[in-house]
Amino acid sequence: MQNRLRCSLFVLSVTVFANAKAVSAFPAPSGSLSATSAESALSLSDVQQEEVENWLASADGYYDTKQFSLAISAYLHAASILAQSSKKNDQRLLGTTYTNVAQSYKRLKERTETVVYYRKALAIFTALNDKKYMARTLNTLAEAERYINELEKALQCSMLSLRIHSEIDDPEGEAKAFMGAAIIYRHIGRYDASLEHAYKAYQYFKRVNAPNRIAKAANEMGLVYTRLMQFDNAERFYLTTIGLPKDKLEPRTLATALREMGVSKWHSSDYSTALNFAQRAYDIYKAENEVEKLSLTTRIIADIYRDSGQPKLAKTRYEESLNYAEASGNKLNQTKSLVHLGELLINQSAASAVPLLLRAQQLAAEINDTAYLLYSYRAL
Repeated sequence: MQNRLRCSLFVLSVTVFANAKAVSAFPAPSGSLSATSAESALSLSDVQQEEVENWLASADGYYDTKQFSLAISAYLHAASILAQSSKKNDQRLLGTTYTNVAQSYKRLKERTETVVYYRKALAIFTALNDKKYMARTLNTLAEAERYINELEKALQCSMLSLRIHSEIDDPEGEAKAFMGAAIIYRHIGRYDASLEHAYKAYQYFKRVNAPNRIAKAANEMGLVYTRLMQFDNAERFYLTTIGLPKDKLEPRTLATALREMGVSKWHSSDYSTALNFAQRAYDIYKAENEVEKLSLTTRIIADIYRDSGQPKLAKTRYEESLNYAEASGNKLNQTKSLVHLGELLINQSAASAVPLLLRAQQLAAEINDTAYLLYSYRAL
């Protein structure tokens, strides 16, 4: 895979950076006008400008109140008007409007549409040769591609973002791009590269005293060390997050550190401490209604109860984890909860366990998760 990635990155880099001006590697979206000279640029009427302002004000209001579907509709009304102008300022506003559409789809967890509109935004900024917005949009597009498991495309976008950032003065955007690259590298098993990029982000955010960003970078390094089963190192970074001012952290950022401290303490058989950390994470996710994270954290709590010799409590929490997984529609979490619950019950009641494990097999096959397919077979 790494050879294919290097090859793809080389080809895409040649396409985009063949000359001094960046050339778009992405097709311009329909409805977008190419940049023209000031003399021939099409502009909006005063009435159209007022319409755009009104639609964007409405969209921002919907977004701020988490009415994301209504926000998308209003942003797209504004975009349809802006697309009739070839003035640079209007085109730049069109690009940021597409970005807002993508972010709204991201909040709705509609991953494919998120990618579509980040790509539309990128095409606009590339046509304008706005390198700062190109670099930042490539980073967010990389994240969106990662969410749909297009890791090769994600890494391509991330590397292009970092390359552009190396040519411009945008240290904050560059630090965010380092973080994006770190996460992708972790997902493809390039742990040294993940740590290197996360540490660069960590250093910048420490320098500018941005607590939540410091915490995210610390969590990322902790997650890598957890993957490497180096729990002492992992705990050092999770405790960095936990030690930061709580009012400066996003709840889910703190919850990640608490949850993973629970995992670490569970691995060292310190079940009481593990349960305390995991339950604190659970309480945050419950308050924030983070259903997918509730499924994951409840399953961790169940694992702790199971290994500490409390099977009845474990069974209750595995069932709760499964309910959250089904509510979120996450088939991987459903599969994991079914396997763990079936494995717990197999020696108590085969009649109860076998249907659960068969469901797990079916789901694992649907999502092509070989590890859990084999896990369910082994449990049976």
